[in-house]
Amino acid sequence: MTVTDCTFSTRWSVFRFGGGSAENIAVSNCIIDVVFGCPIKLHGSPNSRFENMSFSNLIMNHVTGPISIGLGTRQRRSEIPASGQPNAIAGTISNASTNSISNNNTNNSPGGFAPEPTPEELVQTTGVIRNISFSGIRATVVKPFPLPESEWTSNYNPGEVFSCIGLNAVGNGWLENISFDNVHVTFPGGGTAEQAAVRDVPKAIGEYYAAGVFPAWAIFARQVRGLTLNNVRFEMAAPDLRPAVVFDHVSDAAVNGLSVQGDKDAESVLRFIESQDVLMSATKLLKPASVFLQVEGAANDGIVLDGGDISKAATPLAFKNGALEKSVRLRG
Repeated sequence: MTVTDCTFSTRWSVFRFGGGSAENIAVSNCIIDVVFGCPIKLHGSPNSRFENMSFSNLIMNHVTGPISIGLGTRQRRSEIPASGQPNAIAGTISNASTNSISNNNTNNSPGGFAPEPTPEELVQTTGVIRNISFSGIRATVVKPFPLPESEWTSNYNPGEVFSCIGLNAVGNGWLENISFDNVHVTFPGGGTAEQAAVRDVPKAIGEYYAAGVFPAWAIFARQVRGLTLNNVRFEMAAPDLRPAVVFDHVSDAAVNGLSVQGDKDAESVLRFIESQDVLMSATKLLKPASVFLQVEGAANDGIVLDGGDISKAATPLAFKNGALEKSVRLRG
């Protein structure tokens, strides 16, 4: 499937994948203007599969989000309707559609509805999200504001007000091979020291704000294998006391040409928690900061900072919660 040369403006998301499966999808050359609810979001649940998807040459103007990928494990009814025959399309559509189709199957239960599942019918598996790429993206992220053509009002969830790029896997789930190339995003700022202090981010998936306010203003990545950031620039329109980037249990990551804004009152610009085999090269710190990279936890290993200019940081490295200095090599 391909989507190209389109313009979108909507209250609630544009490209939304969840519950079923999708692969071999390319989205390109689109303008996304004034979109709340996160323009691009993938929600992987048990038995779902999302892979080989490309989003390129996109302009996102005045959006919340802007990108959310979530993967988790939970109990759900097996894909077998009450008739005992496999439902061939249940695994390829959203949860809401699956429920509708399953309930319309003829079966022996009263009223034509499937009975409540037995313990044997409840399965717990892990979905797959891998090989997802984002390239050539220019985005301006904002806090939600009143829309003149809509009477819709609400008390916005804090996770929508203080949004960032979220790569969030929980349980046994791992996101694999996620890449960002030639991406420039400006975020609204406003994050607090209290929000920055969160270490145990709730293990919740679903809507992109389901886990609350992430402790990062640009990108939060948890349980990701094979993460690539190349020629990525993150800036903020107002001060933010959260780190720009948080890697929480990330392995096999390559970050090349990251230009990132600091805040001298924030604890650090980057925070790595229990992460391994991360190579950072040609990094540029745009504004003064107290600490560039704070490493937390004894399981960190194989982190390399190679070249670039982080001279605007008063301290290049800090170690907390049992992190060892030998887990990081600073070169050039």
